[in-house]
Amino acid sequence: MSRAAVRAISQRLKVWPLLSLGLYPIPVDPQSRRPLVPWGEFDRLGYRPGVGEALAGTLNGGPPDRWVPLVFEWWDRWPDAGTAVMTGRSGLLILDVDPRSGGQHALARLVADRPLPATRVVRSRSGGLHLYYRTGTLVKSGTAVLGPGLDVKSHRGLVFSPPTPGYSLLAHRRIATAPDWLIRRCGRPARGGGHHAAKRPFEDPRVRRVVEHAVQKILDAPPSTQHDTVYGQARLAFKHCLDDRVTEALYAAAEQIAPEPWRRPNWERAIADAKRKEGGR
Repeated sequence: MSRAAVRAISQRLKVWPLLSLGLYPIPVDPQSRRPLVPWGEFDRLGYRPGVGEALAGTLNGGPPDRWVPLVFEWWDRWPDAGTAVMTGRSGLLILDVDPRSGGQHALARLVADRPLPATRVVRSRSGGLHLYYRTGTLVKSGTAVLGPGLDVKSHRGLVFSPPTPGYSLLAHRRIATAPDWLIRRCGRPARGGGHHAAKRPFEDPRVRRVVEHAVQKILDAPPSTQHDTVYGQARLAFKHCLDDRVTEALYAAAEQIAPEPWRRPNWERAIADAKRKEGGR
């Protein structure tokens, strides 16, 4: 086995935990940290590595087998690539603490009255910290949003992660849900980030129940009402959560009752329209 192949396998093993968390990792140049895959390619490829198998009844957010080859293909092509996580697609709100600009002091002021829940923490190569939080309401990414040196990465954001050189996992905890007060402090939610109503994270048991109910309603719909049922149940599900895993669960149910290729565009459009109506993209 060549050295490049060994390096690729090693990187795969390091990327796998990100997939298992339902996150969206992409390869980046380890020095410049520039993405190696054009942003426009992700939609074309249908990149959704964190989607669970809804019809198996688990909705667990694990990576379906069909997405693993795509991710592994990237690291086979770039065996020395680092990794970044697409924060918006992953349903994340990241607090980026930069001590060079006083970020640790801004963080201390932020939590003086209301502590943040313990969560996954990554140390950056500048010596700063990335605090990971789940959110169903994406906010605008920006610099010094919460004070000098305390940046926010959420809607259309990118955060670098191990195994990128200089980045290490400091606290190996479950990713906690962002408290409502933190989302409010980050300012107005991003367009397409759940601004019509406060959304819940996909991991919320109430969201799971709503999605499971919607899936069952779609599966039970008589032929004469299938289209309206898909649209109506999608609206209901997206009212609670805009996570891509909800979309995939609805897709899987619709595909089961309407598998013909000529019918697919109709129910895809119905689900997409429902998501837009509830503040999604």
